[in-house]
Amino acid sequence: MRVFDAVGREVAVLFNREAEAGRTYRVSLSGNNLPSGVCFYRLESAGRAEIRRMMLIK
Repeated sequence: MRVFDAVGREVAVLFNREAEAGRTYRVSLSGNNLPSGVCFYRLESAGRAEIRRMMLIK
Protein backbone atom coordinates (compact mmCIF):
# COMPACT_ATOMS: atom_id res chain seq x y z
CA MET A 1 0.00 0.00 0.00
CA ARG A 2 1.57 3.23 -1.16
CA VAL A 3 0.36 6.79 -0.55
CA PHE A 4 0.74 9.62 -3.07
CA ASP A 5 0.17 13.36 -2.82
CA ALA A 6 -2.11 15.30 -5.17
CA VAL A 7 0.59 15.69 -7.85
CA GLY A 8 1.53 12.00 -7.86
CA ARG A 9 4.66 11.95 -5.69
CA GLU A 10 4.97 8.92 -3.42
CA VAL A 11 4.92 10.14 0.18
CA ALA A 12 4.64 6.89 2.18
CA VAL A 13 4.79 3.12 1.92
CA LEU A 14 2.45 1.62 4.52
CA PHE A 15 2.57 -2.08 3.65
CA ASN A 16 5.15 -3.69 1.37
CA ARG A 17 5.11 -7.47 1.80
CA GLU A 18 3.14 -10.56 0.86
CA ALA A 19 -0.08 -10.85 2.85
CA GLU A 20 -2.14 -13.93 3.55
CA ALA A 21 -5.49 -14.02 1.74
CA GLY A 22 -8.66 -13.71 3.80
CA ARG A 23 -7.03 -11.95 6.74
CA THR A 24 -7.67 -8.41 7.94
CA TYR A 25 -4.74 -6.02 8.15
CA ARG A 26 -4.55 -2.58 9.73
CA VAL A 27 -2.04 0.15 8.81
CA SER A 28 -1.53 3.66 10.15
CA LEU A 29 -0.47 6.83 8.38
CA SER A 30 1.17 9.59 10.37
CA GLY A 31 0.36 12.68 8.35
CA ASN A 32 2.64 14.96 10.36
CA ASN A 33 4.82 15.75 7.36
CA LEU A 34 1.90 16.00 4.91
CA PRO A 35 -0.42 18.94 4.29
CA SER A 36 -4.17 18.58 4.72
CA GLY A 37 -6.00 17.76 1.52
CA VAL A 38 -6.51 15.00 -1.01
CA CYS A 39 -4.11 12.05 -1.13
CA PHE A 40 -4.30 8.81 -3.05
CA TYR A 41 -3.45 5.27 -2.03
CA ARG A 42 -2.62 2.34 -4.28
CA LEU A 43 -3.31 -1.29 -3.40
CA GLU A 44 -1.79 -4.12 -5.42
CA SER A 45 -2.99 -7.71 -5.21
CA ALA A 46 -2.74 -10.74 -7.49
CA GLY A 47 -1.63 -8.71 -10.49
CA ARG A 48 -4.34 -6.07 -9.99
CA ALA A 49 -3.86 -2.52 -8.81
CA GLU A 50 -6.48 -0.16 -7.44
CA ILE A 51 -6.10 3.55 -6.68
CA ARG A 52 -8.46 5.31 -4.28
CA ARG A 53 -8.76 8.86 -3.00
CA MET A 54 -8.69 9.87 0.66
CA MET A 55 -8.84 13.13 2.59
CA LEU A 56 -6.15 13.98 5.12
CA ILE A 57 -7.63 16.36 7.66
CA LYS A 58 -5.52 17.76 10.47
